[in-house]
Amino acid sequence: MRIETTDNNLGKLTITEDSYKDLKDFADIPLEVIIKKQPSLLVFPLDLANSSDRIGEESIFNIEPNKDEDTASVAPYRLKTGNLMGFIGVGETQVNITSRFTEIGKEDFFLHYMLGKVLSVDFNVLNLSATGTNNDVLNLLMFMFPNLLKQAVAQGIFRAYRTYERNNSSVKGSIDINRHIRKNIPFLGKVAYRSREFSYDNYLLELIRHTIEYIKESGLSSLLSKDEDIRAAVHQVYDATSEYRKSDRSRIIGLNVRPVAHPLYTKYTELQKLCMLILRHENMKYLKNEDKVYGILFDGAWLWEEYLATILKKEGFEHPENKNHSGGIQMFRNKDLDENIDKNFRRIYPDFYKKGQCILDAKYKQLDKGLVREDLYQVVTYMHTMSVRQGGFIFPSKNLDDNDKNVFCYELAGDGGFIRSIKVKIPQNINSQTDFNNNMKSEELKLQGLINFI
Repeated sequence: MRIETTDNNLGKLTITEDSYKDLKDFADIPLEVIIKKQPSLLVFPLDLANSSDRIGEESIFNIEPNKDEDTASVAPYRLKTGNLMGFIGVGETQVNITSRFTEIGKEDFFLHYMLGKVLSVDFNVLNLSATGTNNDVLNLLMFMFPNLLKQAVAQGIFRAYRTYERNNSSVKGSIDINRHIRKNIPFLGKVAYRSREFSYDNYLLELIRHTIEYIKESGLSSLLSKDEDIRAAVHQVYDATSEYRKSDRSRIIGLNVRPVAHPLYTKYTELQKLCMLILRHENMKYLKNEDKVYGILFDGAWLWEEYLATILKKEGFEHPENKNHSGGIQMFRNKDLDENIDKNFRRIYPDFYKKGQCILDAKYKQLDKGLVREDLYQVVTYMHTMSVRQGGFIFPSKNLDDNDKNVFCYELAGDGGFIRSIKVKIPQNINSQTDFNNNMKSEELKLQGLINFI
């Protein structure tokens, strides 16, 4: 059964008893708990523990009783979503979550546009629809591959121990007596033995190679040659996998069921997940006993912030990285005191700032009707700590009314200063990705003008 909804749906979606049975074990559970147990669920951002909005502490969805007497007999439960978008499959049920700026059943141009900007992917070449058909989802997975491949290869080519069975005169391992008797009687100077050696041609690199070949077979080979870094990464994988055989694909998939964990190759964990999703996507419905949850999810707040970064960095804004503990602002003048404060609060990480001028916070929230108190307190704290008089929020909006202001300004009491609520109007009722992209570029020009005015 296919369920379609949007992010932040306010519990408007009702579900049947059958869907509830599939989904109930994964409702109301922190995302960080689920992904530790579900190797076939891929979530962006990859580092949930250090995401700015703590998405790992949130659930994929919540389920509660449907109290509407008119519909409860047919659909006794309500499913409530948060900031996560994408798709997940659980048992016989697949849940497709589009952005709230897309009508259910329509193509999710906004999600594809942000992914394209953040991951440097051109979604114009494919018709990716929000209906979540097998080809649509598979295409999305394959479009994610080059970016993750580049990140992984940048850490070095993954090496792992392999067991080799050899039969020669240069013994470098444990002798295999049974095999030796079978192969070397009468004795001709050779010894059968096993050896464990570090190798680049291992189960994980073979999995990546099979994924590359699968993408080529799918008619999307252009994804693997769109820039020099991708071409170099693919070439390195080819060099490392001299034993590649297409007929080994099922065996290689079986060897990669357990997620890889290596402190030097952290990016390979997510790449492995993605490869498994791509290669097994067509058969996912038969894997429910092995992998209870599969799919790919994007945190809307993270994606919105990273999308804005592609615009604001060009305007001279700094974008501190909380997850890397780089670019943070010291909160206390006395460094000794600073070291005694809880690590989570020693430094502040505004989403964007110009030193001595302005700080801006990206919010993937519905702020048309006003700002949230906690968000206001946070920005005022940033402004005071950084000694700036200009602060603001940037949020997406479906309100396209020409009479509605894109900016609303609040003047602070006390020491003064100004906080601006800046709206980015997301195009609606668009029929193609190209038209949507053109409309978004116009909105981006307006945003740049507003930012420069501050």
